[in-house]
Amino acid sequence: MDESLNLERLGRLCRAAHAELVEWVELGVLEVHGREQGPAGWRFDAEAVPRVAAIARLARELDLAPHAAALVHDLLGERRRLECRVAMLERLLR
Repeated sequence: MDESLNLERLGRLCRAAHAELVEWVELGVLEVHGREQGPAGWRFDAEAVPRVAAIARLARELDLAPHAAALVHDLLGERRRLECRVAMLERLLR
């Protein structure tokens, strides 16, 4: 996808609050284009939608602060990567 989204559209697609999105941008969790224009001019790549939606879902379901939800999402992803690597190494050792 080559489409870019503004803050409002990204929030609607991901069911994320404006404040959460702003915090994720400030924390570096979410890449933004047009940072110098402020939130009204921010643009996001459409590829960010699945990640942001997953982080927003964690924040809602587990009642986590935005920074904690982003951390949990990244840790879960790292766990999946490590599990795949262990499984591959186990296959090689057989």
